[in-house]
Amino acid sequence: MMKIATLVCLLAVVTFRPGAVAGPPAQARNITEYSLAMGEPYPSEVDLAYRRLWKFLQRPNGRGRTSLEQTPFVAVQVGAYDAAEVPAAMGRIERGTAQANRFYGSDRFEPANAPLQFLIVFDSRSRRPVGPTGFFVSDTPNLGGIGKFGGIVAVYAGTR
Repeated sequence: MMKIATLVCLLAVVTFRPGAVAGPPAQARNITEYSLAMGEPYPSEVDLAYRRLWKFLQRPNGRGRTSLEQTPFVAVQVGAYDAAEVPAAMGRIERGTAQANRFYGSDRFEPANAPLQFLIVFDSRSRRPVGPTGFFVSDTPNLGGIGKFGGIVAVYAGTR
């Protein structure tokens, strides 16, 4: 079971800490924050994330290559969950404080069925995770696009 309560507190610290956002502040202001909650990844998810990061860095698409010039961080999708499995994200969805460009699921009256993706953010220079946690999101930028995940500006690599 993921230690959601502890990690939500950590998200607040990371989000509101000065200097938490990579890159110039002007760049970060216009970028959408996608994370709803934080969670500790399972070892199998970390292994999968390393493989997907390696693939992305070997063959980034044109947009991904351009985005990597703007920020060295890469967000890799490693899992899929229902919102009901992530209490902190479920609470934000129910309160209406979760930002998303797409609808939360097929049943607008049952937000517990909303699909969430779990992402791990890496530093492409060191090829190491940026922190010990990953981020639950309901929406993502386009492949190779830039978004904020827990205050960290990163290129979205998807499941490549």
